[in-house]
Amino acid sequence: MMAFMSTNLFKFYRLKREWQRDPLSTIFMDFSYNNIAFTVVYSTRENSLLLLKKGAKQVQAELIIPLLDDFQINTYLDGLYHDIVTFLEIEYNPNNKFKPFNFFKRFDDNFKIRSHAQISEVAYLNRTRKLEDPDAIFYYRIIPHEGKNNGHVTPTNLEKTSWLLPKFYARHKDDDISVAYTSDEHKARPIPQEYQ
Repeated sequence: MMAFMSTNLFKFYRLKREWQRDPLSTIFMDFSYNNIAFTVVYSTRENSLLLLKKGAKQVQAELIIPLLDDFQINTYLDGLYHDIVTFLEIEYNPNNKFKPFNFFKRFDDNFKIRSHAQISEVAYLNRTRKLEDPDAIFYYRIIPHEGKNNGHVTPTNLEKTSWLLPKFYARHKDDDISVAYTSDEHKARPIPQEYQ
Protein backbone atom coordinates (compact mmCIF):
# COMPACT_ATOMS: atom_id res chain seq x y z
CA MET A 1 0.00 0.00 0.00
CA MET A 2 1.44 3.39 -1.01
CA ALA A 3 1.52 6.24 1.47
CA PHE A 4 -0.41 9.33 0.40
CA MET A 5 1.67 12.47 0.05
CA SER A 6 0.02 15.83 -0.24
CA THR A 7 1.96 17.38 -3.11
CA ASN A 8 1.14 19.77 -5.85
CA LEU A 9 4.19 20.24 -8.04
CA PHE A 10 4.81 23.33 -10.11
CA LYS A 11 7.62 23.44 -12.65
CA PHE A 12 9.29 26.73 -13.54
CA TYR A 13 9.49 26.13 -17.30
CA ARG A 14 10.48 29.65 -18.29
CA LEU A 15 13.10 29.96 -15.53
CA LYS A 16 14.59 26.64 -16.65
CA ARG A 17 14.68 27.82 -20.30
CA GLU A 18 16.36 31.09 -19.36
CA TRP A 19 18.93 29.28 -17.24
CA GLN A 20 19.66 26.76 -20.01
CA ARG A 21 20.36 29.66 -22.42
CA ASP A 22 22.90 31.13 -20.01
CA PRO A 23 23.64 28.70 -17.14
CA LEU A 24 24.72 31.13 -14.45
CA SER A 25 25.13 30.22 -10.78
CA THR A 26 22.98 33.20 -9.84
CA ILE A 27 20.16 34.82 -11.81
CA PHE A 28 18.51 38.09 -10.78
CA MET A 29 14.89 38.71 -11.69
CA ASP A 30 12.59 41.64 -11.04
CA PHE A 31 8.97 40.95 -10.22
CA SER A 32 6.05 42.61 -8.47
CA TYR A 33 3.06 41.11 -6.73
CA ASN A 34 0.37 42.69 -4.58
CA ASN A 35 1.89 46.12 -5.37
CA ILE A 36 5.21 45.04 -3.87
CA ALA A 37 8.39 45.21 -5.94
CA PHE A 38 11.01 42.62 -5.21
CA THR A 39 13.97 40.83 -6.67
CA VAL A 40 14.03 37.08 -6.98
CA VAL A 41 17.47 35.50 -6.96
CA TYR A 42 17.79 31.97 -8.31
CA SER A 43 20.88 30.22 -6.93
CA THR A 44 22.13 26.91 -8.31
CA ARG A 45 24.32 26.40 -5.22
CA GLU A 46 21.39 26.69 -2.83
CA ASN A 47 18.78 25.37 -5.33
CA SER A 48 16.39 28.02 -4.13
CA LEU A 49 14.56 31.19 -4.95
CA LEU A 50 15.55 34.06 -2.68
CA LEU A 51 12.90 36.80 -2.57
CA LEU A 52 14.27 40.22 -1.65
CA LYS A 53 11.66 42.85 -0.82
CA LYS A 54 12.75 46.30 -2.00
CA GLY A 55 12.05 49.66 -0.46
CA ALA A 56 13.73 52.96 0.40
CA LYS A 57 16.82 52.10 -1.70
CA GLN A 58 17.54 49.00 0.35
CA VAL A 59 16.39 45.44 0.82
CA GLN A 60 13.83 45.29 3.62
CA ALA A 61 13.30 41.53 4.01
CA GLU A 62 14.08 38.18 2.47
CA LEU A 63 12.33 34.86 2.06
CA ILE A 64 14.04 31.67 0.91
CA ILE A 65 11.92 29.21 -1.05
CA PRO A 66 13.70 25.86 -1.54
CA LEU A 67 13.25 24.10 -4.86
CA LEU A 68 13.14 20.44 -5.75
CA ASP A 69 15.21 19.04 -8.61
CA ASP A 70 14.53 20.13 -12.18
CA PHE A 71 13.17 23.60 -11.34
CA GLN A 72 10.15 22.31 -9.41
CA ILE A 73 8.50 23.27 -6.17
CA ASN A 74 5.93 21.55 -4.04
CA THR A 75 3.22 24.21 -3.79
CA TYR A 76 1.93 22.48 -0.68
CA LEU A 77 4.28 24.64 1.34
CA ASP A 78 3.25 23.54 4.83
CA GLY A 79 4.93 26.01 7.26
CA LEU A 80 6.24 28.14 4.40
CA TYR A 81 2.68 29.06 3.36
CA HIS A 82 2.33 31.46 6.32
CA ASP A 83 5.78 32.96 5.65
CA ILE A 84 5.03 33.66 1.99
CA VAL A 85 1.59 35.16 2.74
CA THR A 86 3.19 37.43 5.35
CA PHE A 87 6.10 38.34 3.05
CA LEU A 88 3.71 39.26 0.22
CA GLU A 89 1.46 41.16 2.66
CA ILE A 90 -1.63 39.25 1.56
CA GLU A 91 -4.72 39.80 3.64
CA TYR A 92 -6.99 36.83 4.27
CA ASN A 93 -10.01 36.74 2.00
CA PRO A 94 -12.28 33.68 2.40
CA ASN A 95 -13.75 34.29 -1.06
CA ASN A 96 -10.40 34.55 -2.79
CA LYS A 97 -7.80 32.48 -0.96
CA PHE A 98 -4.13 32.83 -1.85
CA LYS A 99 -2.92 29.88 -3.91
CA PRO A 100 0.86 29.41 -4.10
CA PHE A 101 0.53 27.56 -7.44
CA ASN A 102 -1.03 30.67 -9.02
CA PHE A 103 1.65 32.91 -7.51
CA PHE A 104 4.50 30.79 -8.88
CA LYS A 105 2.85 30.60 -12.30
CA ARG A 106 2.45 34.36 -12.42
CA PHE A 107 6.09 34.76 -11.41
CA ASP A 108 7.31 32.30 -14.06
CA ASP A 109 5.23 34.04 -16.74
CA ASN A 110 6.21 37.62 -15.84
CA PHE A 111 9.66 37.97 -14.26
CA LYS A 112 12.20 40.29 -15.92
CA ILE A 113 15.71 38.87 -15.98
CA ARG A 114 19.00 40.69 -15.42
CA SER A 115 22.48 39.27 -15.02
CA HIS A 116 23.92 41.21 -12.09
CA ALA A 117 22.87 42.64 -8.76
CA GLN A 118 21.93 46.24 -8.08
CA ILE A 119 23.97 48.15 -5.49
CA SER A 120 21.36 47.74 -2.71
CA GLU A 121 21.24 43.98 -3.40
CA VAL A 122 25.05 43.74 -3.46
CA ALA A 123 25.21 45.42 -0.05
CA TYR A 124 22.51 43.14 1.32
CA LEU A 125 23.99 39.92 -0.07
CA ASN A 126 27.48 40.90 1.12
CA ARG A 127 26.18 41.38 4.64
CA THR A 128 23.77 38.45 4.94
CA ARG A 129 25.89 35.91 3.06
CA LYS A 130 29.00 37.05 4.95
CA LEU A 131 30.92 37.51 1.73
CA GLU A 132 34.52 38.71 1.55
CA ASP A 133 35.04 42.36 2.59
CA PRO A 134 31.35 43.23 3.13
CA ASP A 135 31.88 47.00 2.73
CA ALA A 136 33.41 46.59 -0.73
CA ILE A 137 30.25 46.53 -2.83
CA PHE A 138 31.35 48.40 -5.96
CA TYR A 139 33.11 46.86 -8.97
CA TYR A 140 36.68 48.16 -9.33
CA ARG A 141 38.73 45.99 -11.72
CA ILE A 142 39.74 42.54 -12.89
CA ILE A 143 43.06 41.13 -11.66
CA PRO A 144 44.61 38.37 -13.84
CA HIS A 145 47.08 36.26 -11.84
CA GLU A 146 48.29 33.71 -14.39
CA GLY A 147 51.97 34.10 -15.21
CA LYS A 148 52.39 36.94 -12.73
CA ASN A 149 53.82 37.06 -9.25
CA ASN A 150 50.79 38.68 -7.63
CA GLY A 151 48.99 35.88 -5.80
CA HIS A 152 46.04 33.77 -6.85
CA VAL A 153 42.27 34.02 -6.88
CA THR A 154 40.86 33.02 -3.49
CA PRO A 155 37.80 30.85 -2.79
CA THR A 156 36.22 33.80 -0.95
CA ASN A 157 36.68 36.08 -3.97
CA LEU A 158 35.16 33.41 -6.22
CA GLU A 159 32.16 33.04 -3.91
CA LYS A 160 31.56 36.79 -3.81
CA THR A 161 31.89 37.04 -7.59
CA SER A 162 29.48 34.12 -8.12
CA TRP A 163 26.80 36.18 -6.35
CA LEU A 164 27.64 39.67 -7.60
CA LEU A 165 28.93 39.07 -11.15
CA PRO A 166 27.53 35.69 -12.21
CA LYS A 167 28.40 36.16 -15.91
CA PHE A 168 32.05 36.80 -15.04
CA TYR A 169 32.01 33.83 -12.65
CA ALA A 170 30.51 31.50 -15.29
CA ARG A 171 33.26 32.38 -17.78
CA HIS A 172 36.25 32.53 -15.43
CA LYS A 173 35.55 30.31 -12.40
CA ASP A 174 38.36 27.94 -13.44
CA ASP A 175 40.81 30.72 -14.35
CA ASP A 176 43.26 32.37 -11.99
CA ILE A 177 41.52 35.77 -12.15
CA SER A 178 40.13 37.85 -9.28
CA VAL A 179 37.62 40.67 -9.25
CA ALA A 180 38.57 43.65 -7.10
CA TYR A 181 35.74 45.49 -5.35
CA THR A 182 35.95 48.83 -3.56
CA SER A 183 34.03 50.41 -0.72
CA ASP A 184 34.57 53.88 -2.22
CA GLU A 185 31.70 54.67 -4.59
CA HIS A 186 33.83 57.38 -6.26
CA LYS A 187 36.42 54.78 -7.29
CA ALA A 188 33.80 52.44 -8.75
CA ARG A 189 34.08 51.66 -12.44
CA PRO A 190 31.40 50.47 -14.83
CA ILE A 191 31.02 46.70 -15.03
CA PRO A 192 32.39 45.61 -18.42
CA GLN A 193 29.55 45.19 -20.92
CA GLU A 194 30.23 41.49 -21.50
CA TYR A 195 29.57 40.78 -17.80
CA GLN A 196 26.34 42.74 -17.51
